[in-house]
Parts: sequence; C-alpha cells; structure tokens
Amino acid sequence: IGCGTGGMTKYLEKFGTVIGIESNPVVIKLSRRRGVLLRNASANNLPFDDQSFDLVTIFDVLYHKGVNEKEVLSEAYRVLKPGGRLLVTDCAVPWLWSEHDKHMDAKWRFTKGQLTGFMRAAGFSFRKSSYIFVSTFPLFVASRLFSRISKPRQSVSSVHPLINRLLLYIISLEARLFAYVSYPFGSSVIILAYKAR
Repeated sequence: IGCGTGGMTKYLEKFGTVIGIESNPVVIKLSRRRGVLLRNASANNLPFDDQSFDLVTIFDVLYHKGVNEKEVLSEAYRVLKPGGRLLVTDCAVPWLWSEHDKHMDAKWRFTKGQLTGFMRAAGFSFRKSSYIFVSTFPLFVASRLFSRISKPRQSVSSVHPLINRLLLYIISLEARLFAYVSYPFGSSVIILAYKAR
C-alpha cells in the first residue's frame, strides 16, 4: 500500500506475486517504467476482494495527509487471509517533527504505542513491534535540532558515498540484531502483526 516509485515492490517480488497500490500520478508513471504491477487506487479503499492476500505491507504511508490510518488498517485487515501478516513501518517520535515532514506532506509522527493502538483497534494481533534506526538516532536528532536553528532551504541533501556506505553497514548490523531484540527508541517504528481469524 503506497508503493511510491516501486523500489521496494520490485525487491519483494522475489518472495511472490506483488501488487502495488498508489494514487500519485507522477510516481505511478515511474513505477510502471520499472515494470511494477500496480493499481491506481486509494489506500483508504482497496480494490480487492476479502481475504485476497497473505501479506500486506504499509511502509511510511500512514503519516501522510489524506490517509486515514483507521480506514487503511481496516482495509488491510479485510483483504488479508486468516493468518495473513501485516508489516508496517512509519515515522516516529512526534517531538522530532520538522520542515522535512511538512515537505513530505505528513500530518504527524507516531509513537509505537499510538500505532499499535490503531492496529489493535482494527483487529490485529502482534508478532513484534520495535523502534528502528537506533544507531543513527543521535545523528537524526542532531540534524533535526540543527535544522530548527539554521532553517535550511532544502530538507534533503547528498551524503558522501563513503559516509553513506558506513551508515548502511551500521544499519545492516542493527537489522541482524533485530531478530533477537526490540529497540526502545529510534526515528521510525516497525510492527509485524497478523489477522488471527
């Protein structure tokens, strides 16, 4: 749900048939160029029959304006088969709200408790919930606090390739440990839930 330009959708194809949902006409064109199988539809009203899918993913979508998290999660529940899984990531830590979030057309940042509460209300049971991007969290906080003072003209800038590789390596180590621990803080939250009935 909210496949954007289709990068993650293409990655997930190694696990099975994947159908992306997107409503932004610009990114739909980019997804189609990548060969992504997608439907032009709203996340709030999925164009699928009940119990159609084994897995639904919602990556950094629920925090956007125009997305009703209760409706989206209810729709995800509806289209999942019994025992089907829902994997959600989204932006966390409300006090780190910034101009970047505004540029991304976001309405807010979640706490883990808020997001699990919305999912529980939709009927989901939980396998695991955690914050993520723990190792880069101090840099993230420093960057957000600095941007409040400096008021940069743009909210995203390039990072030197070596620094980028180092940060990706650190995040990959964090991801490996994730199988054994849940992190108490981070700039995003991840939740794996399932439809019990």
